Amino acid sequence: MKAVLECLLVEPIKDEWYYIIENAPPNISAWNWIDYSTAYGPFPNIDTARIHLKTNHSNFDNNSVMEFNHFSKLSEHKKEPYLDLMRHSILKLIQSPIK
Repeated sequence: MKAVLECLLVEPIKDEWYYIIENAPPNISAWNWIDYSTAYGPFPNIDTARIHLKTNHSNFDNNSVMEFNHFSKLSEHKKEPYLDLMRHSILKLIQSPIK
């Protein structure tokens, strides 16, 4: 059984960061963990994203990072799962009540 959930910090647009974490419990039969994940953001920089991650989620001290220069080189087909998650994150922000 998988003990550690996946986490990725990603910069799809220059100076706009998100983090994507695998949903718990993990779907061990999934081919791609991104298909069973949630995105949070946008954040103005990676440090702010890391602070939010550490404050709101446990056990994500080690994570992968995909900076803009790498993300921008992905094919549109490979970008789409990430972009879908990020769009959903923005929609949640827009739809949440102001406190």
